[in-house]
Amino acid sequence: MHDVYPCTERSLWTHSDFKKLELASQFGDLVPIALDILERFEEPVVIVSGPISTGGFGTRDKNLAAFTAAIKHLQLQGRSVFDQTPFEVPLFRMAMEWVSLNRTGYCMPILNDFYGPVFRSGRIHTVAFMRGWESSFGAQWERRVAGDIPLAIEDLPLIEP
Repeated sequence: MHDVYPCTERSLWTHSDFKKLELASQFGDLVPIALDILERFEEPVVIVSGPISTGGFGTRDKNLAAFTAAIKHLQLQGRSVFDQTPFEVPLFRMAMEWVSLNRTGYCMPILNDFYGPVFRSGRIHTVAFMRGWESSFGAQWERRVAGDIPLAIEDLPLIEP
């Protein structure tokens, strides 16, 4: 899987972690997987925040490519970066199931049931915000939560996909 998610090699992902992602059926099922991975890191751990489904470079694929570039940028600085991009596959699948139940608006379980517990776990030290984070509902929420916890907040330079 490291060829699909090149940043995961340096972020301590295992084959078993990817298998668990495939089997997860609810947003909350993803939290223990994330926490297990975060346990393997040297502290302090950084997580990237920015547009994925809304805002940013305009498409989900370009936004995820920008995420990967931002993660690589921080890793090249020798930082411990949690690569959450593999979670986007099951999160997207679960969000589509959520929408299929005729729910409208932003899929808040992504934030409340997954990112919130990860941010509050005590295993994240810094949230690095990509340029353009303001265009993303989710990144705005993450900025508020990071400030409330409080986690260190860092603004990244423009990093294109």
